[in-house]
Amino acid sequence: MLRAAIIRVNAYRNMVREIVSFEGWRGLRWPLTALAWIVAALAFPAAAAIVALEIHSVLLVVAVAVVAAVALAVLWDRRSWWWVLVHRQAAWLDGPMSVEMAWLNLRPEDHRAADFALRRAHLNGRAGNRLHQGPDDALDLNFQVHVRRPDVATRHLDATVSDATRATLRRAGIRARIDGVDV
Repeated sequence: MLRAAIIRVNAYRNMVREIVSFEGWRGLRWPLTALAWIVAALAFPAAAAIVALEIHSVLLVVAVAVVAAVALAVLWDRRSWWWVLVHRQAAWLDGPMSVEMAWLNLRPEDHRAADFALRRAHLNGRAGNRLHQGPDDALDLNFQVHVRRPDVATRHLDATVSDATRATLRRAGIRARIDGVDV
């Protein structure tokens, strides 16, 4: 039981981390929304019991407490607070993507920094694979990623995915080749 709770906490923490990696600190509004769900679910039975006590009817207090407990169980069972984060993370990582795609070659040790920079620019490096060797004139660029823009993205809408990727990696100071053009 404790292991399952730890796994849930880690999964929650990782979801928050991924959402924040795309949206920056504004991404914290989603975990705060989830927290509001939890507070509402826990405060509802107490508030209902207090209101019923003001009416001075024991039968009403018991009825309200039962209804509130059932409502709390339904809210908790459906995990509405959890699904707020799951849906937002899915929108960035697994949601609909633009048809346009850019091929990116970079050094394997730069992959983490490039992934972070691309996410902050609202771009998604979906799949990466290590090649035996890079292009003939740049053998060290042997990690290949294809980059797409999620439909929820709001930045660089006027630029192509290739141009946005080039600008992002140039600002981050990462050596790469995007669709055959060196940065």
